[in-house]
Amino acid sequence: DMLYKTSIDEEKDWNKVQEDPTLKVIRWTDNIVDAEAEMREWLDPVIERHKSMRPERVLEIGCGTGMLLFPLAEQCSRYVGTDYSEIVLTNLRQRLAGTSIDSQRVELLHRPADEFDGFEGQLFDLVIIHSVVQYFPNMDYLKRVIDGVVRLVEPGGKIFIGDVQNFALLETYHTESIFARAAGALSIESLKQKVGKRIELESELTIDPDFFLTLEDEMPRIGHVDIQLRRGRIENEPTKYHYDVTIHVGERPAIHDGHEWLSWDGTGMNLDRLRDLLE
Repeated sequence: DMLYKTSIDEEKDWNKVQEDPTLKVIRWTDNIVDAEAEMREWLDPVIERHKSMRPERVLEIGCGTGMLLFPLAEQCSRYVGTDYSEIVLTNLRQRLAGTSIDSQRVELLHRPADEFDGFEGQLFDLVIIHSVVQYFPNMDYLKRVIDGVVRLVEPGGKIFIGDVQNFALLETYHTESIFARAAGALSIESLKQKVGKRIELESELTIDPDFFLTLEDEMPRIGHVDIQLRRGRIENEPTKYHYDVTIHVGERPAIHDGHEWLSWDGTGMNLDRLRDLLE
């Protein structure tokens, strides 16, 4: 609440936010040169992906300032957004009132991510949990949320869990971060100690992609789990160390695997040949 209130107060005079409500930069990081460009690259591919699905009934858990709600709600017959912060929801309601979006189609609820009271008998074709799971307290909570939303998605629908920090790359991430700022005299042993301390103090929930693949066996309603890399040309943390997950509910979708698989060791592959193939 405090972070949202401070940001809302600071941005009241920012005309770009009034012109485009999706441009809501909430103190992303101190190391960004062009916050708008990086946010656009972080956000636009997600919006495009969801629009291509043509969802009718959407539930977004952790809707925040409405960066996904504003571009998606107009094409939906129903859009439900939930958030843990009452302050951000109050601000979002005020901003919605100044748009062409039909307020009857949008419902905003103040609640934690694992509360599903009132949704009995309702089914959605898309559930969005974008850039939220890193703030969940632990893996048990995450599984409880996924189990709850799986029950709310109609067969053939999808659950999108976006911007997940990769636990398998956590050591690499912290190593790169410390190494970039390290003095030339830092020893390898000291570097390892610093990395270990950063990992020990990591406050956000980081998840190995393999965790999501195990859900196919644990939750019968899940037909398939698809892991996607984050798209982007800017080299920053989300592009390099985060990923997206799409959980397909119901029967396993038809997947055409008509690719040619080349083994790096077994086919004489090298950088020159790889460059030729890509060109």
